[in-house]
Amino acid sequence: MNKNQLANYNMTAEELAEWNSLVKQIYEDCTRAGVPKQYIDPRVKPYDFENNRGYCKELGYYDVYIERGCNDIRFLGNKNDMRFYLLKEILFGFGTQTELQNRAKLTIEWKLKYHAKYDSRKFHFEFEINKIREILGQEYSAQLIREHTDHMNRWFPDKHWEFDPSERKFVEISKSEEIE
Repeated sequence: MNKNQLANYNMTAEELAEWNSLVKQIYEDCTRAGVPKQYIDPRVKPYDFENNRGYCKELGYYDVYIERGCNDIRFLGNKNDMRFYLLKEILFGFGTQTELQNRAKLTIEWKLKYHAKYDSRKFHFEFEINKIREILGQEYSAQLIREHTDHMNRWFPDKHWEFDPSERKFVEISKSEEIE
């Protein structure tokens, strides 16, 4: 099955039941993590105007981005990895919104604690890492720590940020300046 066929794939009743089992788990995970339903619903719909997500017995779990003739497979894999993939998207959205709602307070705290310019990603990266660790464990949170540490250090000539697992947050490890 190619990406265009997968973009238009309709799950069988058995496959839909498998997908719904994962969706139920995602809702349980997010409820325990305190994530409101409004952040979950758009990410677990099997089909909307931009995506086709689901389960195919022959291929596994999938998420295809649909764009007029230029479809893109964003995810193809097993149930645990799809759970991680969806939770990352959901937690990213909720974490970002929470940071925006608290930005005034966070900016003031930042000026008292950090040398670097304010980086809104720090809050939602930490939120995402810590929730993934609580839900899926160390293996998946370690992957996020690597990804987000790279993102946090992208604009510094030297490594500036490191994730401290004991404090469960990013800490500054240098006084290097961001590259403009």
